[in-house]
Amino acid sequence: MKTSALLLLILILAAPGLLSAAVFKTAEVTRVLNDVRVVQGESNSATAKIGDVITGSTAVATGVSSRAELKFPDQTLTRLGANTLFRLEEGTRDIDLKQGVLLLQVPKQLGGARVRTAAVTAAVTGTTILVEYDPNGYIKIIVIEGEIDLFMNDKPSNFTTIKAGDMIIMKPDAKVFPIPVQVDLKRLIKTSKLLNPDEFGPIGNDKQITDALNQQGNLKNKGELLNTAFMLPGSGTRVTFTNEVRRELLRFQDPPRDPNKNPPSDNNRNTGGSGSGSNPPTTPRPFIPGTTIISDSSSIVTNPHVTAYNSLVEVDVTSQGFYYSRTQDGPVGSAIFGNAPAPSPLDSLVASAGLWSAFDFERLIIVGNPAITSATGTRNLLLASRNGIDLQGLFPNTGAIGDNVVIPPAGSGDFNLANLDNFMLTSNTGPIAVTNTFEIFGDNQNILFQTFGSDGDITINSPSSFLGYTHINVPNGSFNVAASRDVLFSTAGIRAGTVNVNAKRDINLSNNTDIAARNNINLIANRSFTISSSSQLRTLGEVIDPLQVYIAARGGDLSVLDSDISADNVNLESTLNNIVLTNSNISADVIRARAMGPNGQLLINGTTFNAYSALKLYAEGSNGLVRFTGNSNINGPSATIAAKTVTIDSGVSVTVSNPTGLRVHTDTRNFSNNGGPNTFGAFTDGESPIDVPDNTFDSRPGY
Repeated sequence: MKTSALLLLILILAAPGLLSAAVFKTAEVTRVLNDVRVVQGESNSATAKIGDVITGSTAVATGVSSRAELKFPDQTLTRLGANTLFRLEEGTRDIDLKQGVLLLQVPKQLGGARVRTAAVTAAVTGTTILVEYDPNGYIKIIVIEGEIDLFMNDKPSNFTTIKAGDMIIMKPDAKVFPIPVQVDLKRLIKTSKLLNPDEFGPIGNDKQITDALNQQGNLKNKGELLNTAFMLPGSGTRVTFTNEVRRELLRFQDPPRDPNKNPPSDNNRNTGGSGSGSNPPTTPRPFIPGTTIISDSSSIVTNPHVTAYNSLVEVDVTSQGFYYSRTQDGPVGSAIFGNAPAPSPLDSLVASAGLWSAFDFERLIIVGNPAITSATGTRNLLLASRNGIDLQGLFPNTGAIGDNVVIPPAGSGDFNLANLDNFMLTSNTGPIAVTNTFEIFGDNQNILFQTFGSDGDITINSPSSFLGYTHINVPNGSFNVAASRDVLFSTAGIRAGTVNVNAKRDINLSNNTDIAARNNINLIANRSFTISSSSQLRTLGEVIDPLQVYIAARGGDLSVLDSDISADNVNLESTLNNIVLTNSNISADVIRARAMGPNGQLLINGTTFNAYSALKLYAEGSNGLVRFTGNSNINGPSATIAAKTVTIDSGVSVTVSNPTGLRVHTDTRNFSNNGGPNTFGAFTDGESPIDVPDNTFDSRPGY
């Protein structure tokens, strides 16, 4: 989990000596790194400066890659990590850290402090601690030197004491304390940014820290503490192997499968998956540690093995893959990543493909076009990553990525699917990101992108200078997306027979994004959908089958702003909220737009509808409203508008090309036609108001 997602609140128990200590009235800002703000009240903020004084009415907030240090009059020290919000509790010795990561150092003989999380309070007297808190995930507390008492907020009699080197990780709603584990203090002090003397200066308790290090060293010498192969990289709770151990794992990778042997069938193979299939695995599934970089010099054989650059050994390495079948092993998320089985919009497509050649990477970057051989394996390739996938085009991406991973010279920036039928990318945590001019191309292949984590955006993002570039190009195939968070396409080019996009949260198409398809475009956001900034959805090439465009926002607004939609049939739906159509053009044989929520509104401003057969604009809730807020045009033989209230704002004209084909079904006519209120605008034929017969909302035809 990224530091930006962390949330932390600490309070400390009244301990001997604490009650007599002076309260925290102020704290002085003594160090500022990057974006640090002083916050007054709920929203008023200013850039923090060294020397600023923080009181109980103010707070300090740090941004991404930012840190700060504050010092109290009694020399108690607080350092704040990135994405952190710090506030004093006025008149107490309480520290309230609303968000982020905190280091607290209380000098010996100078009283103590209280730090409070949602579930736990820590009493700190003459101690140095690190605390990290995410209310949706975990509380993590590490004692660097000294000891602290922890107790449950809802039951103070439930307490525990942890000492130097101890770490506790627990859920915010935990009812009992877990058994602490020891961390490597020497490594922690060396790698923690909040303990970096070059950034902050000495912490001021060198003797106590040296004593804690010596004590831990003595326990190691006696064999009472042993080094493990595990580490927690950075913030969060993700446990992984040390680089040394992962290098050893690479050395013992299984050799590639004999290319002269055919792949196993669905009923006679060994996947090592952990899904719910009927054939359980008999050997562990291969896992590829470190960061793998697939470039023009890489090769993938679907029998299955891959040869690509690996960050742990800094050379090309051949690694073993495995076979995966949705029917036998269960859903991708559970079979590969061990997640709880859950239905996915991609399940049927994954299952119908049959057997997949699959690879499980710790981290994956694709910069070029590998040689793909499928003659001795399957024609379905699945690349899975535990920590995100980057597909990077055009620019030579040399430099540091992640844990000092240096990318070799960039590849061609494309990926050829000629030897495949199906290609899938999936990430357990982190996004899938296509950037610059990276292109995945073929003809009739199916491309699938799927993420599972809370930060699982799927993005295609290019600078505006790459307008018109195609990133996904399978004109007779399909592009299928299932994002665990947002789908964000900016200056993106997509060409496919069918485009299916499903986002657990929002879909945003912007900056001239161009999606062209032959058969269907289905875009479903479980929250909000926005298409903006001259983006377009349109027919690809010659029309073979009628292009159907279906757009749905299930939990928020559906907005089309300064953009174009052109197809044979267009259907826009907002399940709970509004549809907003502004300065856009929508052209189709049949156009339908429906706001379905009880208070759903269809808001139209400066939009032209070219409906060659029929247009239906509906707000079907009990308080539904169709409202024209700016001059608009309705072109076509038939147009039906239905809502409890239909409004045309004052001074606004809605020009109708065929007045006899217009039907308005409403109980409240807020437009000036046929004796309606003159304070409102009107439907016109381009020159004068037209006759609009009275029809009740209940008399509307079916949608």
